[in-house]
Amino acid sequence: MHPKTLILPAQPEDTQFLASLRSGGYQLEQTMLGYLEGSYSPRFAQGDRAVFVAWFETQRAGYVAGHRTTRFGCEGELQWLNVAEAFRGKGVADALIQRVLDWFLSNSIFKVCVNVDPDNIAGRKVYFRNGASELDSHWLIWLDLRKKQS
Repeated sequence: MHPKTLILPAQPEDTQFLASLRSGGYQLEQTMLGYLEGSYSPRFAQGDRAVFVAWFETQRAGYVAGHRTTRFGCEGELQWLNVAEAFRGKGVADALIQRVLDWFLSNSIFKVCVNVDPDNIAGRKVYFRNGASELDSHWLIWLDLRKKQS
């Protein structure tokens, strides 16, 4: 992780930033707030969830979100990972992935999946670099995070 990057749990006041990295406007901002507060859940999601925001110096640089799930027999799903364009290539995505994987481990969630468009070559490289493998053309997986940490 870059020494100027700090990863902190997301707060309700971060939702406008979370939504700004995706398209969808106010409705998406409400979805992000609902996810953060537990009132919105993606398909197959269970109650436990975490959202972390990366700060690079004094600016929000990106975020990651994950939750407990039953999708594809996984125990956890990395729901969103977004890094602002100005901060790409600075290790922010790697730091966010490591932080959410640590959260999964600390909650005894070991089999984790993530949906990645097959055309998202850069995104797939980031996940592969952080230990994921291919489940199918749209999904990547960490089969056992305990092995990744050894």
